[in-house]
Amino acid sequence: FKKEYSEIKTALDRWSAFLCRAYEMEKGKIPKEIEVDESVKKAIEKLDTMYLEKEEREIYENERKAMMIRKAEVKTAEIKGRKEGRKEGIKQGIKQGIKQGEYKKSIEIAKNLLDVLDNETIAIKTGLSVEEVNKLRE
Repeated sequence: FKKEYSEIKTALDRWSAFLCRAYEMEKGKIPKEIEVDESVKKAIEKLDTMYLEKEEREIYENERKAMMIRKAEVKTAEIKGRKEGRKEGIKQGIKQGIKQGEYKKSIEIAKNLLDVLDNETIAIKTGLSVEEVNKLRE
């Protein structure tokens, strides 16, 4: 592989350059032509960790594991939060639906009583306001 970095255009070129010249690449100095490929960038970062001393690599790996555990905890908390949110939403929806159903039933009963009772009595018996009963008469 003899291409210059400026000639690199394809993923195959980026991987070839990485495999042939990885020893030249220093951390933080990855050529922009190669850095555009996320998978090659990850490979370079992995290679950098392989060059660490044993103690440094253990520290790195422990920090990486801790970060992965934190990510998993956050994801679990998000999932749990969504489940609880759905349950609460369903409860509220049911309550609201029951309320609407009761109101519609009260309106239906009031309509049936319009020709028999006065507005105040209908309001008392159905739980509607006198204004609501007046509107039903219109």
